[in-house]
Amino acid sequence: MEPASPATSGEPVGDTTREPVGGRSVADRLAGALARLTDAQRAAVTAPAGPLWVEAGAGSGKTSVLTVRVAHRVATGTAEASHALVCTFTRRAATELAGRLAALGVPAGPPPSPGAPSAGAHVGTLHRVALHLVRRHAADRGRPAPTVGDRVRHLARTVPDELRDVVATEVAWARSRAIAPAAYAEAAERAERAPRLPLEQVATLFAAYDRSLARAGALDVDDLVVRAADLLEGDRRFGDAVRWRYRHLFVDELQDVTPAQFRLVVALLGPEADLTAVGDPNQAIYGWNGADPTLVASLGEHVAGLVTVRLDENHRSTPEIVTAAAAVLGHQLVGAPKSRRLSGRRPTLSSWADERAEADGVADVVLGWSAGRRWGDLAVLARTNDQLTVVEQALRRVGVPVRRNAGGARPDEDAVDVTTFHQAKGLEWWGVCAVGLEDGLVPISSSASGDRRAEERRLLYVALTRATDELSCSWARTRRVPGRPPVRRAPSPWLGALEPLTEPLAPGGPSPTRSAAVSQPKPSPFAGLRAILDGTAPLGDGGALGLVGQKRVTST
Repeated sequence: MEPASPATSGEPVGDTTREPVGGRSVADRLAGALARLTDAQRAAVTAPAGPLWVEAGAGSGKTSVLTVRVAHRVATGTAEASHALVCTFTRRAATELAGRLAALGVPAGPPPSPGAPSAGAHVGTLHRVALHLVRRHAADRGRPAPTVGDRVRHLARTVPDELRDVVATEVAWARSRAIAPAAYAEAAERAERAPRLPLEQVATLFAAYDRSLARAGALDVDDLVVRAADLLEGDRRFGDAVRWRYRHLFVDELQDVTPAQFRLVVALLGPEADLTAVGDPNQAIYGWNGADPTLVASLGEHVAGLVTVRLDENHRSTPEIVTAAAAVLGHQLVGAPKSRRLSGRRPTLSSWADERAEADGVADVVLGWSAGRRWGDLAVLARTNDQLTVVEQALRRVGVPVRRNAGGARPDEDAVDVTTFHQAKGLEWWGVCAVGLEDGLVPISSSASGDRRAEERRLLYVALTRATDELSCSWARTRRVPGRPPVRRAPSPWLGALEPLTEPLAPGGPSPTRSAAVSQPKPSPFAGLRAILDGTAPLGDGGALGLVGQKRVTST
């Protein structure tokens, strides 16, 4: 660890602004990036050093703002790359951030192992940062670095196979909130957790898992975050040295922070609190995994003089898609997002007799959209993995290549992405089919409480805002559960707000071999939904809410 040192004078350390990158100087590339920003984005990038919260809506360019701010501050001498720490929540995001910084002339890489050379900004997940700090503390004191236990292996020693996934999920949730096994049952009951096991049984298996780790002298991966915060707060010399080393802290996607991670972020802040955090409360969708979206609102309580800049202009999606997505959030919407894109087509909303008819309809939509476009420009999103199989089969039957649950990997082959709402976060496609929008799935049936339902609503918002130009929403009036007869379904309660903003069935939709639906007038904005709920709508393959499939090629 570097010795403690007084703050720098703010003078730049070397002039890297004239190094050529891709035929252009770094200064030119940074100037170009600044010129492409809107006034609001530029205000966030050029805000004085100090605590800054950038509330950035979907499609508002928050990643660009964060990386250009780092590069601008390094170029202007208000920050040193070697003293900058950029934190995010996924390895994919960390890799993207490091690449963008390098393109702007800021060398960047993951926090190094003790003794390894270190240059430029450090970019990594909060777990990676925590591991680096724990190892650094041990090395400074001549102690062996703790082992990170393999959760799967240690669970296999203590938990029956059929219960392992359930216990692993609950352990991860408890760790994220620094909850010990003895306190798990009470905390889980308060949080309305509903695992497939009695809470006391989960607590017993959780304790057995912890004993297995202790016998091996290992830490759980989520223990690292708690341990790192303990070291920063409990060892003053170590904490001061770390805060001097990382005097410029940048945090992406702060709305996804868990209580344990938030504590680590606060513990990393030096006395001058040079923090830039970006995020979107409307996209807080990981409460089920321990995240606490209310922590963002409390940031000002921990950081004096916090300045807030709001970015509410969506550069990704058409005005019609932005309006539709905002409608499903209703009064929960934070800010009033607007689109900077030219007007496009209204989204479409359709109902189908069952999940097979819906899947065939989706295949037709995808084929209609595909003319002149790459398959990789299109995606089908569902709330759960189980819903995706029938869609994948329908697409393959008509010769559409499918890439299932690629997440952020996005392999080289040209294929339609078929994935879940959660996996789609952070990605975008020209055309998106959001399927299975039924009560019990959207929101999921286990989301009974106000907080859980609110998160489900935000999750639908995230799914809809993945589309740039075309959005198709659909649901099935009956759905089969394996081994059971078909069950009649009702539309998601949030489709009522969406329906007035969508198109009815129009000529040029799915092929007549797939759908016998007939266009019908809409006597009122909610007539389609009411007819289906009342049982007066026809139960053909198509539905009374309209159907998508018209072909349109739009440059983006």
